[in-house]
Amino acid sequence: MKKLLITALAALSFICGASAQEDDAVPITVRLGIGTPGLGHQYFKEGRGSYTYGLAGIYGDYYGPVTTSGTLTADVSFRVNRWFSAGADLGFGYYGNTLYSGINGQPKKERKGYALYALPTARFIYLDKRSIRLYSALGVGVGKYLGFDNLVNSYSITYEGGVTRTYTDDRTLKLEGQATLFGVEFGKTVFGFAEVTAGTMVTGVRGGIGYKF
Repeated sequence: MKKLLITALAALSFICGASAQEDDAVPITVRLGIGTPGLGHQYFKEGRGSYTYGLAGIYGDYYGPVTTSGTLTADVSFRVNRWFSAGADLGFGYYGNTLYSGINGQPKKERKGYALYALPTARFIYLDKRSIRLYSALGVGVGKYLGFDNLVNSYSITYEGGVTRTYTDDRTLKLEGQATLFGVEFGKTVFGFAEVTAGTMVTGVRGGIGYKF
């Protein structure tokens, strides 16, 4: 029995070693990147005070264009095998705009918004060479929006008997999704990457640098 156990362990060790050499798999990859804003910026709209009608619509206060940092990202992935890895994709985005006076065009108020993302992500690798890798990815997680006033709405309901209650509809925490349609990593231990992607966190392109442990 003891000899059989030793033989089985030796065989398993040999198989794992041969598989690791064949796959040349790297256990952990860390990346930092920046991408074009995702669909989340649609939540940062004009809000109250922007929509006015008649004469007030001509001279009403208005918001200027939305400025953004883009989405800053950091992700870590664990290589399961040569063709698949799993990990987490984190993101941060800043948004801002200014409310202007409809009378004289002078700034009246600055408004800022922040978006935070955390998405567990699966990556599917379909070309794996030492200096280049091609892949696609899919992530599903949550996004937290701060300063997006149109996601927090208060309303009142009057019930029979004259009792009025006020409720707040807070939609600042949302289920989010992100798909990398095409991605490429180029380099060995230290590498660069570029992606074409669509989702709430990034829609368009993302690029950056990474390190393989």
